Amino acid sequence: MSGPLPAATSRPPSSRRPAGYLLAAGAVSLLAVYLTVVAVHHWGQPVYAVPSVAVAIAVTSGALAVAGAVGMVAVRRHDAALVSALVGILMAMGVLALFSIGLLFLLAGIGITVALARRLPGPEPAAVAVASGAAIALGLATAALVAIQPPLVECSANGIRSSSSIWSGGSSSGSSRAGPGGYSTGTISQGSKTYKFTCSDGHLVEFRSAPPD
Repeated sequence: MSGPLPAATSRPPSSRRPAGYLLAAGAVSLLAVYLTVVAVHHWGQPVYAVPSVAVAIAVTSGALAVAGAVGMVAVRRHDAALVSALVGILMAMGVLALFSIGLLFLLAGIGITVALARRLPGPEPAAVAVASGAAIALGLATAALVAIQPPLVECSANGIRSSSSIWSGGSSSGSSRAGPGGYSTGTISQGSKTYKFTCSDGHLVEFRSAPPD
């Protein structure tokens, strides 16, 4: 006669971090650092007119995204962390396009995050994982908002293009005068400030604040 079968023993949960999550966290961290470096680089160029407070926000947001990436790897609820990070991307798209269809993306991201945080199985609360995804979303979206702002003036072979700055508010206005040999000069007003610029052969060679009249 065969004896009783041995009782099945439960294995403790593995502490290994799947490679996919490590790669995702690394990609998020690299993107956050890249956006922060771009924002700092633009801060050093007057043509972008980036204020110091915007750079401080970009640096803080980049650090927040990196912290969220670390949290995504550290938590045991990898499923909740991954879902939250993916929804975070949706929320980031909503923030970047907030004044068009972005509001729908943002609301959808928030709703999906809350719903899945309640339905994901497992004994461990998903709050930390969801918070990690939210940190990634907020950090990347805010840092990108600072980094993707275009310069006030762009020179090219096809002409001169001006853009508005979200930091000064309102729209920009200006005038330019073309000269011989692809050389042109002009002024642009943004908010309460006026700038003078010079283009040569499709390249911006000078951009400086103009003294008040």
